[in-house]
Amino acid sequence: MLAKSPDKYTAGQILRAVEGNLAPVACLETDVNQCNRRSICPTIGFWEGFYNVINNYVDSVTLQDLASSECVNEGNDYSI
Repeated sequence: MLAKSPDKYTAGQILRAVEGNLAPVACLETDVNQCNRRSICPTIGFWEGFYNVINNYVDSVTLQDLASSECVNEGNDYSI
């Protein structure tokens, strides 16, 4: 049973609770990037941008959105 209504939970909250951090690379798993190569890493900007896109997207979708989406309602087999 949910403690709040489905529109109060984001997909990001659920994914992080189940999977942990959604960082695409290990050096972004903590609040402060501890990697000693960060200042010379040619790809860190890409990974930071990608991580921001991931977080923004999963945090913009609610459990209510998922439950009421057309692809979920096409059949009776619910898998969220």
